[in-house]
Amino acid sequence: TKQIYHNKEKKKSKHHHIKITNYDDFLLKKEFKYGNPVYLNIYHLSFVNFILQIFGIGLYHTTIEVQDLEYSFGSTNEEVAGIFTNKAGTLSTSLRLKEKIYLGSTLYNTYTIYKLLSNQYPYWLGSSYDPFVKNCNHFSKFFARLILNHQVIYPDYVNRLSKYGMMFTSFYPPIKRLYGEIVLQVTNN
Repeated sequence: TKQIYHNKEKKKSKHHHIKITNYDDFLLKKEFKYGNPVYLNIYHLSFVNFILQIFGIGLYHTTIEVQDLEYSFGSTNEEVAGIFTNKAGTLSTSLRLKEKIYLGSTLYNTYTIYKLLSNQYPYWLGSSYDPFVKNCNHFSKFFARLILNHQVIYPDYVNRLSKYGMMFTSFYPPIKRLYGEIVLQVTNN
Protein backbone atom coordinates (compact mmCIF):
# COMPACT_ATOMS: atom_id res chain seq x y z
CA THR A 1 0.00 0.00 0.00
CA LYS A 2 1.39 3.32 -1.05
CA GLN A 3 0.63 6.36 1.06
CA ILE A 4 -0.50 9.50 -0.71
CA TYR A 5 -0.62 12.68 1.31
CA HIS A 6 -2.91 15.63 0.75
CA ASN A 7 -0.02 18.08 0.59
CA LYS A 8 2.17 15.58 -1.37
CA GLU A 9 4.90 15.72 1.27
CA LYS A 10 5.40 14.06 4.63
CA LYS A 11 6.02 17.36 6.40
CA LYS A 12 3.51 18.81 8.84
CA SER A 13 0.93 21.26 7.55
CA LYS A 14 -2.30 22.80 8.71
CA HIS A 15 -4.13 20.25 6.49
CA HIS A 16 -4.53 16.72 7.85
CA HIS A 17 -2.95 13.80 6.03
CA ILE A 18 -5.11 11.13 4.43
CA LYS A 19 -3.88 7.56 4.13
CA ILE A 20 -5.12 6.14 0.85
CA THR A 21 -5.03 2.50 -0.21
CA ASN A 22 -6.14 2.75 -3.85
CA TYR A 23 -6.78 5.34 -6.54
CA ASP A 24 -10.60 5.20 -6.29
CA ASP A 25 -10.42 5.92 -2.56
CA PHE A 26 -8.02 8.75 -3.30
CA LEU A 27 -10.51 10.34 -5.70
CA LEU A 28 -13.37 9.82 -3.25
CA LYS A 29 -11.48 11.49 -0.40
CA LYS A 30 -9.56 14.16 -2.31
CA GLU A 31 -9.91 17.52 -0.70
CA PHE A 32 -9.50 20.91 -2.27
CA LYS A 33 -8.30 23.87 -0.26
CA TYR A 34 -11.58 25.77 -0.49
CA GLY A 35 -13.86 23.23 -2.14
CA ASN A 36 -16.06 23.66 -5.20
CA PRO A 37 -18.94 26.12 -4.95
CA VAL A 38 -22.43 24.62 -5.22
CA TYR A 39 -25.33 26.70 -6.54
CA LEU A 40 -29.07 26.19 -6.77
CA ASN A 41 -30.27 27.56 -10.12
CA ILE A 42 -33.98 28.37 -10.24
CA TYR A 43 -35.58 28.75 -13.66
CA HIS A 44 -39.01 30.05 -14.63
CA LEU A 45 -40.94 27.26 -16.37
CA SER A 46 -43.69 29.49 -17.64
CA PHE A 47 -44.60 33.12 -18.30
CA VAL A 48 -47.57 32.45 -16.00
CA ASN A 49 -45.14 32.81 -13.07
CA PHE A 50 -45.46 36.58 -13.23
CA ILE A 51 -49.09 36.18 -12.22
CA LEU A 52 -48.61 33.19 -9.90
CA GLN A 53 -45.85 34.96 -7.94
CA ILE A 54 -48.48 37.35 -6.59
CA PHE A 55 -49.92 34.34 -4.74
CA GLY A 56 -46.50 33.07 -3.62
CA ILE A 57 -46.41 30.14 -6.05
CA GLY A 58 -44.96 29.42 -9.48
CA LEU A 59 -43.76 26.80 -11.94
CA TYR A 60 -40.00 26.39 -11.45
CA HIS A 61 -37.30 24.09 -12.71
CA THR A 62 -34.19 23.75 -10.56
CA THR A 63 -30.69 22.48 -11.12
CA ILE A 64 -27.62 22.11 -8.94
CA GLU A 65 -24.52 23.68 -10.43
CA VAL A 66 -21.05 22.53 -9.45
CA GLN A 67 -17.80 22.64 -11.42
CA ASP A 68 -19.42 24.23 -14.50
CA LEU A 69 -22.07 21.48 -14.79
CA GLU A 70 -25.77 21.63 -13.97
CA TYR A 71 -27.41 18.45 -12.61
CA SER A 72 -31.15 17.93 -12.76
CA PHE A 73 -33.93 15.37 -12.95
CA GLY A 74 -36.59 15.03 -15.62
CA SER A 75 -39.17 12.71 -17.06
CA THR A 76 -38.41 9.97 -19.58
CA ASN A 77 -40.68 7.41 -21.19
CA GLU A 78 -38.17 4.62 -20.61
CA GLU A 79 -36.78 2.85 -17.55
CA VAL A 80 -33.55 4.87 -17.55
CA ALA A 81 -32.10 7.36 -15.12
CA GLY A 82 -33.82 10.73 -15.32
CA ILE A 83 -30.73 12.48 -13.96
CA PHE A 84 -29.05 14.60 -16.59
CA THR A 85 -26.23 17.10 -16.82
CA ASN A 86 -25.61 20.13 -18.96
CA LYS A 87 -22.81 22.61 -19.20
CA ALA A 88 -23.76 25.46 -16.87
CA GLY A 89 -25.93 28.04 -18.58
CA THR A 90 -26.90 25.85 -21.56
CA LEU A 91 -29.95 24.06 -20.15
CA SER A 92 -32.64 25.39 -22.47
CA THR A 93 -33.45 28.48 -24.45
CA SER A 94 -37.06 28.34 -23.22
CA LEU A 95 -36.10 28.65 -19.54
CA ARG A 96 -35.20 31.96 -17.94
CA LEU A 97 -32.97 32.02 -14.85
CA LYS A 98 -34.85 33.56 -11.94
CA GLU A 99 -32.29 33.16 -9.20
CA LYS A 100 -28.89 31.61 -8.49
CA ILE A 101 -28.28 30.79 -4.82
CA TYR A 102 -24.93 29.80 -3.33
CA LEU A 103 -25.52 26.76 -1.09
CA GLY A 104 -21.98 26.04 0.11
CA SER A 105 -18.88 24.23 -1.09
CA THR A 106 -18.25 20.56 -1.70
CA LEU A 107 -15.00 18.70 -1.47
CA TYR A 108 -16.15 16.28 -4.16
CA ASN A 109 -14.77 16.43 -7.68
CA THR A 110 -16.68 15.56 -10.87
CA TYR A 111 -15.62 11.91 -10.78
CA THR A 112 -16.79 11.48 -7.18
CA ILE A 113 -20.10 13.18 -7.92
CA TYR A 114 -20.61 10.83 -10.87
CA LYS A 115 -19.98 7.81 -8.62
CA LEU A 116 -22.37 9.12 -5.96
CA LEU A 117 -25.09 9.75 -8.53
CA SER A 118 -24.67 6.44 -10.32
CA ASN A 119 -25.63 4.74 -7.05
CA GLN A 120 -28.84 6.79 -7.05
CA TYR A 121 -29.96 5.99 -10.64
CA PRO A 122 -32.41 3.20 -9.64
CA TYR A 123 -34.31 5.63 -7.40
CA TRP A 124 -34.30 8.53 -9.87
CA LEU A 125 -35.64 6.77 -12.96
CA GLY A 126 -37.16 9.17 -15.49
CA SER A 127 -40.30 7.05 -15.62
CA SER A 128 -40.80 7.65 -11.87
CA TYR A 129 -41.00 11.43 -12.38
CA ASP A 130 -44.11 12.91 -10.79
CA PRO A 131 -44.72 16.67 -10.86
CA PHE A 132 -46.02 16.64 -7.29
CA VAL A 133 -44.09 13.92 -5.46
CA LYS A 134 -40.80 13.40 -7.30
CA ASN A 135 -39.78 16.31 -9.51
CA CYS A 136 -36.64 18.28 -10.37
CA ASN A 137 -37.03 20.36 -7.20
CA HIS A 138 -37.11 17.26 -4.99
CA PHE A 139 -34.01 15.99 -6.77
CA SER A 140 -32.14 19.29 -6.42
CA LYS A 141 -32.76 19.36 -2.68
CA PHE A 142 -31.70 15.71 -2.32
CA PHE A 143 -28.60 16.14 -4.50
CA ALA A 144 -27.45 19.30 -2.71
CA ARG A 145 -27.66 17.49 0.65
CA LEU A 146 -25.75 14.55 -0.82
CA ILE A 147 -22.76 16.54 -2.05
CA LEU A 148 -22.70 19.13 0.75
CA ASN A 149 -23.18 16.61 3.57
CA HIS A 150 -25.55 18.91 5.45
CA GLN A 151 -29.09 20.26 5.40
CA VAL A 152 -29.68 22.87 2.74
CA ILE A 153 -31.63 26.09 3.11
CA TYR A 154 -34.00 25.72 0.19
CA PRO A 155 -36.47 28.48 -0.78
CA ASP A 156 -40.02 27.46 0.13
CA TYR A 157 -41.58 29.06 -2.93
CA VAL A 158 -39.74 26.74 -5.35
CA ASN A 159 -41.85 23.64 -4.67
CA ARG A 160 -44.90 25.27 -3.11
CA LEU A 161 -47.14 24.72 -6.16
CA SER A 162 -46.28 21.03 -6.12
CA LYS A 163 -47.30 20.82 -2.44
CA TYR A 164 -50.62 22.54 -3.11
CA GLY A 165 -51.18 20.55 -6.28
CA MET A 166 -50.67 17.29 -4.41
CA MET A 167 -53.72 18.10 -2.29
CA PHE A 168 -55.88 18.54 -5.40
CA THR A 169 -54.62 15.65 -7.53
CA SER A 170 -56.52 13.08 -5.51
CA PHE A 171 -59.72 15.02 -6.31
CA TYR A 172 -58.91 16.05 -9.85
CA PRO A 173 -56.37 13.84 -11.73
CA PRO A 174 -56.38 15.96 -14.94
CA ILE A 175 -54.55 18.74 -13.04
CA LYS A 176 -51.66 16.36 -12.45
CA ARG A 177 -51.54 15.32 -16.11
CA LEU A 178 -51.68 18.93 -17.33
CA TYR A 179 -48.91 20.08 -14.99
CA GLY A 180 -46.79 17.06 -15.94
CA GLU A 181 -47.29 17.77 -19.66
CA ILE A 182 -46.20 21.41 -19.22
CA VAL A 183 -43.03 20.37 -17.38
CA LEU A 184 -42.25 17.62 -19.89
CA GLN A 185 -42.78 19.93 -22.85
CA VAL A 186 -40.58 22.71 -21.49
CA THR A 187 -37.73 20.49 -20.27
CA ASN A 188 -37.59 18.56 -23.54
CA ASN A 189 -37.14 21.77 -25.62
